[in-house]
Amino acid sequence: MQGSRTVKCLTLDLKGLLEDKAKRTNTTLHFPKHSKSQFLMANDVDMETQAFAKIKRLKLLKLDYVRLKGDFKDFPKRLRWLRWHGFWMQSFPVDFDINELVVLDMRNSKLKQVWKDTECLPNLKILNLNHSHSLLKTPTFSGLPSLEKLMLKDCINLVEVDQSIGELKMPTS
Repeated sequence: MQGSRTVKCLTLDLKGLLEDKAKRTNTTLHFPKHSKSQFLMANDVDMETQAFAKIKRLKLLKLDYVRLKGDFKDFPKRLRWLRWHGFWMQSFPVDFDINELVVLDMRNSKLKQVWKDTECLPNLKILNLNHSHSLLKTPTFSGLPSLEKLMLKDCINLVEVDQSIGELKMPTS
């Protein structure tokens, strides 16, 4: 990829593409406020994770309604902000190095649990899981010492909030 050494921000948003596809097939989409149709969540366009391997300086990545296939071991490791609305997996990939993240925005995801094990993200300040209707339990918060804002609005199937939430420190003003 030309210029991949200097790219610091990348946006891929397939929501519009999926809406156009619905129009072409005469599919009616109804969007209740703050909700996405099952059509949008069932995106059939896959991209290879390898396409991101050379973008080493990437800091901000927006992947809305994008499905990636492949492993994440060579994915950029310097990400500070990841916005992935419509994330389709049930938990975050184990081989995705997100240790540098400050913001993780996973609205409208299919996550049932954020990650399988306790994740240590020392810099994470914002975790947005709003409208993740499949979310059953929160992550363990002991590995998130810098967390300042946790958003769980409309997580209608959330049944378990990890007890480590009590260990979070209130930000000082």
